[in-house]
Amino acid sequence: HLASRIHRVHYGLLDEGAASLAQEPRARQFFAVPFVGKDAPSDSSQFSHPDVLVGLTWLSFRLGGLRRGDFDRALACLSKLERSEADMPARLRYAPRLYKAWVAEANGYVRGGIEGDLQDELSSDGGSLALSNAGAGGKTSDSSARLVPPLEWLDIRDEVQMAKVASVLRKSPFLMEFYLHEDVFPQL
Repeated sequence: HLASRIHRVHYGLLDEGAASLAQEPRARQFFAVPFVGKDAPSDSSQFSHPDVLVGLTWLSFRLGGLRRGDFDRALACLSKLERSEADMPARLRYAPRLYKAWVAEANGYVRGGIEGDLQDELSSDGGSLALSNAGAGGKTSDSSARLVPPLEWLDIRDEVQMAKVASVLRKSPFLMEFYLHEDVFPQL
């Protein structure tokens, strides 16, 4: 049944840019909702069966990626997990290890975690934590475009950092699973 539905035609997530999103019930803000046509969510309907709701929500995130607000909440949840592990040695903390694995799976690099010439080339930006894309002539190598700060350096209020990390992790199925299981589905 779920596979016969078309994303953004039969179901999908509400657009974060919609002015009415804040007035919507929490379930409609974070879970998939029925659509009445292409990019036209129904005004007030919700899926009633929990299995359908969970399945279509998962598919919506997998096909559309994390919305910016969802991405920010997912990283905030991961940062909170990291802070709760402050009494553990850094190399044993679960949250930074998850983050590094997700970045590696997305063909990205965590700053300080790479070696050789690439490290020397990428660290010549003057030590900026924002990891600016501006290079010689405005061009960057593919490797520097995929370089993100370590979780312990990440400032979720810094738009430049968050945009950089989002470009690498927004479509990560592992980050989506973490976000859905830690933040969204417990509301169900």
